[in-house]
Parts: sequence; structure tokens; C-alpha cells
Amino acid sequence: MSEIIKKNLTDNFDLLINIIKSLNKIKEDQYSDNSLLTSHSFFATIRERIIFLLHCWRNDQALTDSARNFLTEVTSFLPNIEEVLLQKQLLDELNACIEKIVTSDKHRQDQLIYTIGRILEKFQRLMQGDIDIQENSLLTPLLNVVFMCLRTPFYAEMLQHVGEEAKLNNTQFFFFVICPHFMNTYEGSVHQSLVINLARELVSVYTLWLAIWLNKLSSINNPVLLVINRLRRLTTPRANLSWRDILVKSDIFEAYLKLIDYHRLLLQHLSTPKTNDTLSLGLIAGLLQSLFMSTINEKMFSHIQSEHLVPLLFQFTDIDDDLIQFNAYRFLAKIITEDDVKALANPVKIASVFVKRIDNDIDNQIQQKRLNNTLLSLQSLVQHDQIKDELVKQNLLPLLIRCATEDSFHPIRARQRALELLLSFTFNDDAAHFLKQNVAFIDHLRTLQNAPEEGVQRAAEGILWKLEKEAESIAKLDLPIIDSHQYDIMLSYSHSDKQLCHRIHDSLVKDQFRVWLDRDHMHGATMTAMANAIENSEIVLISMSDAYKQSAYCQAEAHYAFEKQRRLIPLIVESGYKPDGWLGIIASGKVYVDVPKLGFQLAYVKLKNEINQYRVSAKQFPSDKVTKTLQHNLPITMIPTPLPPPKVDQQVTVTDYPHCIDWWTEEHVRSFLIEKKLTSLLPMLADMNGSVLHEYYSMCRANRDSIVLRLSSPALNNSSSDEIMSILANNTNKVELVHNFLNYAWVCC
Repeated sequence: MSEIIKKNLTDNFDLLINIIKSLNKIKEDQYSDNSLLTSHSFFATIRERIIFLLHCWRNDQALTDSARNFLTEVTSFLPNIEEVLLQKQLLDELNACIEKIVTSDKHRQDQLIYTIGRILEKFQRLMQGDIDIQENSLLTPLLNVVFMCLRTPFYAEMLQHVGEEAKLNNTQFFFFVICPHFMNTYEGSVHQSLVINLARELVSVYTLWLAIWLNKLSSINNPVLLVINRLRRLTTPRANLSWRDILVKSDIFEAYLKLIDYHRLLLQHLSTPKTNDTLSLGLIAGLLQSLFMSTINEKMFSHIQSEHLVPLLFQFTDIDDDLIQFNAYRFLAKIITEDDVKALANPVKIASVFVKRIDNDIDNQIQQKRLNNTLLSLQSLVQHDQIKDELVKQNLLPLLIRCATEDSFHPIRARQRALELLLSFTFNDDAAHFLKQNVAFIDHLRTLQNAPEEGVQRAAEGILWKLEKEAESIAKLDLPIIDSHQYDIMLSYSHSDKQLCHRIHDSLVKDQFRVWLDRDHMHGATMTAMANAIENSEIVLISMSDAYKQSAYCQAEAHYAFEKQRRLIPLIVESGYKPDGWLGIIASGKVYVDVPKLGFQLAYVKLKNEINQYRVSAKQFPSDKVTKTLQHNLPITMIPTPLPPPKVDQQVTVTDYPHCIDWWTEEHVRSFLIEKKLTSLLPMLADMNGSVLHEYYSMCRANRDSIVLRLSSPALNNSSSDEIMSILANNTNKVELVHNFLNYAWVCC
């Protein structure tokens, strides 16, 4: 470059502007792919002029129109390239200018604040999705000064003026759009405390402001919608750890409960957006995301469940927007019950949304965070067998295997989550068969048993145990019943419920019970250890909660205890929890001990009574164990216990049965059995309502052979052999008893 041009680059802003306008025609990715271009002295010269002009402005030196125009042009030109932007002098001057904006009203009102905001936006884009850059120490002062912008004393007062005009002014745009977006992009761990403190401080400001606008919904304009979307994201924690750190005071917790209600009201207001209204569509997706993130905290989750949001969320699944559908479905996955799943008009759709999202993101390095979050959301969804079946049909398993085995994925956020999902799928026959046939995957699981991450080890070992060892363990002939076991009780629980479950354990031990409990919730313990504990325990306590149902490890424990015919006592350890799905089936017909409802002391007395009652019954009716064979040649140990003949009140009858069997009560079921002379089914079915029977029906369809054997003993043991044979004879295709009963009930109704 000639000396004349160098001199012009230093002094002539008009010439610089013309050069920049020409360079603007070059696409940014061409800069990023050409290190020689970005290291050219021209970029250093441009950077020096920016630093010089910002310094002049900060020190109240007047800038010419050409200088201001240069800054405007150069901010749109600067590529988001690390070599160009991450330079200490530039960052120091930018930090000093932002500090001046905070402390000086004159600079706050200057039009150049727009240009400074655009430069800050360049750094935000540079940080996005790149943890290494976010953790760069050069950015620490910039994070601190932006943090200062968002907690200035005048922030709340400025917020009150948003929406007065049809467009945000430059100052409002800087404080309520650029700065929040910068902080929202940051995901580094070093300064995570800044994000936590900011959410804690801003939630009350945001909630009070939002309440004002909810009282005049018809007046909400685009600036208000834009600022809501920025502030709602700024106050939404990213993980359960953040929630625990934020909810340190009752007033903060109350503010978040209000925020949940306000976001729901806003969603109702926005429930029918126009197709081209990108601002409203983006806010809907964001509000759904914030509400979903709130479910990670147990207390927030309970509040959300009380809001009865399912009908509203179903409305959003019909909006033709991929992000809205995804956020609506993953939110639904967290809060819907089995009855809600049955009401789905098209379960194929919800499965396809998740499979499509993973398929789109799996090879996109920029979207790895979104992929990890999708895997997390699926953990709730796969608890519903109807949707799990669809996910298998739509080829989710190969995608999960990639996430679990390829080195490019995060070991905890992707690999471990994918493995835990695959563990859940081992309870599906088609999925289990598919995984068994994948020899390369099975071999890779063996190597993952020695992975440095404990969670990965545990998940890999769990899958191998389910696919290869569980059948052998179930088939193992149990010893005859004796009066002594190694343990009186095994306590099966979710880590989320450990505080209450440890208290139950300590009370039982104090009362001289021998209790098996892993205080670290299976961390370091193997599935074999779990199986041994069940086999050597007289009674298994099932600590039922939403977290328990969603845990594949807990499902494995409960399922194995069920197959080994251990005495199960269900404990409800989450307030208001009602078991459904696989957990509802295992717990059906048993007396629940509802700890939150009864209070600990009364519940503990009831639990001991249940234990003692079982022991008295076991002594009165001892028996040998016999072996039956389950589906896929998996033998199970049956304990035919002679029961006293059921007391049947032949006068009990219900003349009107609801058309849908899901609405039947226990009394409807009992009276129907009596009316149709199916009294031999009373010991097995009389304590079930129609909804539980429907669950059995679904289970029967998937596991015909295993269910017919289970239902034929020991509950029918009191029926005469001729009567049992007569009932079974009507099942020429081995269609199980409950299946026929349901078909009969529907026909009769």
C-alpha cells in the first residue's frame, strides 16, 4: 500500500467510508476463511481509528459528521472475527465508553450510543456458541460493565417509558435489547454468578413492569413485546443449580410464581398470532421456553401443574412454526399425564417434532446446546409408552446411538443423556431387539463401562444389564421362602427425593429394621448390586414421584422387584403425586402410604403397620415358589399364596356405566364383574378403576404372553381349576384376561 493511501487512511474518513462500502460486498464467511485477509494492516488501521474516535467522544471532544458517519459504517462492516475484535486496547476503550454511558446523562442521550451498541453486538455474536471465547479473560471487564448497565438505579425508571412510542429510541434499544442480549449469550462458568445475581435482582423490576402492561393488554405494542422477550430470558435460569442459587429468599420465590402467572396470561393473549408476525411468534416460543425451564425446579413445577396449562399448550402445537411446536411439545412432555397422552389426536406428530429437531442439529456444531436440551426434554417424553413406540418407529434410536458413541458430543450433556434415554428404551421390546442386534453398539458399551465420567459408566452398565443379564437374573431359581432375609427392606428412590427418603431410612433403622439404601443413589453401585439387594430383601419400598417415574434406573429397580415377586409397598413422596403409566401399573391394587398428605409421623406409623400386616399374612400362608416363563423366554418366579375366598356382595350393582371405561370407578368395575358373573377376577381387578384397567390393556397389547401368565396366578388361585380353564379356554389366541374383559365391557356398554 502506497504512503499516500496510508496517509489518507489515517486522515480522510470519507475515503475510508468508500473503501468500507466496497468491502461490505464481501461476505463475512470469506473473512473467516482467510486468515491472511483478516491479518492485513488495513484492519489494524480501522481498529486504531475506532479506538481514537471513541476516546475523543468519551472525553467530550466534538466529532465531525464524517467521523460519526465512519463509526456508523465501520460497525456494520467489522467481521465477527476473533483476530479482529479480541484486542485489549479496543476492549478497554469500549469498556470505558459504556461506563461513561452509565454515569453521564449527556452521553446516555447521545446518538453515538447506537454505534457503541452495534460494536457490543459484534462481541455478542463472537461469543455466541463458543465457550472458549466466552471464557477469555479479555472479555471479563466487558461482562462486568454490561452487568453494571443492567443494574443501574435508573433502569426501572427508564423501563416505565418503554411502549410510549411506536419505536424504541437509541438509549432504550441499548439498555433493553443490546445489553440483555449480550448477557443472555454468555454461558461461561467463570462468571456464572453475574448471571445469577442479575436474575435475582431484575425479577421484581420485570414482574412489576409486566403487571402494568397486563392490565392494558390491548395497548401492548412491538417495543413492549421486544423488551419482554429480552427480560424474560434474562430472568430465566438455565439449570436447576441456578434455580437453587436464585431462590434464596421468599420474596424472590413469590416474584417468580407471579411471573409464571403473568407469562401464562400473556400466552393466552398471543394464542392466535398472525403468520407473518415474527415478533409475536418469537415471543411465544420464548415464553414457552421460560415456562419449561421453570419446571426444572420442584416448587415451580408444582405451581405450574396447578395452572392446568395442557389445553393452552395444545393450541400452540397447531401453529405452523417449528420452534413454537418444539417448545410446546417439550413443555407438554413435562406436565402431561397418561390420560393426556391418550387424548392426543396424533401422537405421531409429537414424536416427529423431536426426531426432526435432533436430526437437524446432530451435525451442526453451533446447535449442540440445543441438541443437548432436546435430549434432556426427551427424558420426560419417553415415559409415555404410546409416544415411545412412535419414536422407535420414526428411527430415533440410530440418532441416539450416534450421540452416545461419537467423540464429538459432550460426555455429560449429550453422551450420558443419550445413554439414559436408550436405557429407557430397553423396556420397549422392539427397541431392545434393535439394540441387541447392533453388535458395534454393544461392544462400545463395554468400553464405556470404563469411561472417566461416572454417569456414563452407570448408564452403559445399565443398558448391558437390561439387554444381557436381567433375563438371567430373573430366570435364576429363588431359594424356598425362609424366615430370614439379609435385609428386611430395600428402599428404592430417586435422588431428587433423597431428603425425605433418607429420613424414612433412618427411622426404620432406628426401629431395628435392616434396610438396604444407597445414599449416593447408585453412583458407583452396579445394576448387579441393585438386583442382589432386591433378591435379598423381604420388602421393597417404591418411593413414588415424578422424578422416580422419569428415571430409567428407578424403573429398572421397580420392574425387577415386580418380576421377582417381592412385596411392594408404594410410598408417595411428592405432594399431590398420582402414579400413572408403568409406575401406575406396578403400584395398582396396593395400599399407598401418602407421606406428604399424612405428615411424616402418621405416614411412618401406617408404613410400619403395612410391613407388620404383610409379615403376619406371610406366616399364615407360607408357600413354595414355582417358576413360570415370561415373554422372550424370561422365566419369572411366582409365589402362589392361598388367599381366603373373596367376599362378594351379590347385591352391589351399578345400573349406569360411563360410556368411556377410563371414567369407571372401582365400584363400576366391581359391580360389572359381579353382574357378568366374572367373580373369579375380583381378587385381581376389584381394586382398580377404569383408567388403571386401560393401562393394563396397553401393557397386554405389548406383552401378551407375560401378562396372561401373570394374571392367571396367583390372583386366580382360589378359583377352581375348571373355572380357570374355562376362562382361559376363551382366549384361544392367548389374548389375556384383561384384554377380553375390556373388550367385553365396551361391547356391553
